[in-house]
Amino acid sequence: MNYRIINNNKERYLLFLSCICGNEKIFKQQFNMLKKYYNFVFVDFPGHGKDKTVKTNFSFNNIALDIIEIFKNENINNADVIAISLGSMILDDLLMMAPKDMFNKVVFTSTLIGFPLNIIGYVFDFFTKIIPIFPRIIYMWPITYIMLPKKIDKFYLKRLRRNSLNMNKYVLFNYFSIMNNYMKHSHTKNFNYLKNYCKDYLFINGSIDIFTVRLKKNMKNSSHLIVIPNATHLCNISSSCNYNKLIENFLI
Repeated sequence: MNYRIINNNKERYLLFLSCICGNEKIFKQQFNMLKKYYNFVFVDFPGHGKDKTVKTNFSFNNIALDIIEIFKNENINNADVIAISLGSMILDDLLMMAPKDMFNKVVFTSTLIGFPLNIIGYVFDFFTKIIPIFPRIIYMWPITYIMLPKKIDKFYLKRLRRNSLNMNKYVLFNYFSIMNNYMKHSHTKNFNYLKNYCKDYLFINGSIDIFTVRLKKNMKNSSHLIVIPNATHLCNISSSCNYNKLIENFLI
């Protein structure tokens, strides 16, 4: 797994876990605020960024184990985490597989954890069957538009689409397949389990995000969930000022 560490001469570390077809640049609007407090750890998931993986038999467990190995090799004993979308699924596995106390405070952004097996589940099933057949432009354009429908998101919308075209299509297919299987097994999760694997946790979603309604229902007005008004799936971009204030208050 390709990774990069930015040493800001701080004692604390912050791990970033990106969305599908994303990379560290997705968090660009958080860097200036957070570099005052942390050294940064970025990882490229298989097939993303500078990772040129073409294998299609990887899983979230494999990715989590690779991240744990990076921490051990770099002598990073503990860190806080910000994860978004796909990254939040990987974080879920990472917390349960990592040594105790490796992760302190964690932020799940725009998570798909706990999403029900309704029409979206059937759509995912459909995608996992047609992705190898059709050009990526047919399905990635509408998917990325759902993630980033606002004009303020236009720059990142183009970047995600470009990144999806640069990925091996079978690697991309595998992500949709394991995301689909993951949602089938996570839609009934009780989020109280997280307190056993980290010191504190926070969920942040945008109100325009299609995954937010079910998450609010699952978490039942929990103080661990904050919904940002008029924010999209990538709420760290569409409402970066509000998002930055929330994570600074929580992490620091």
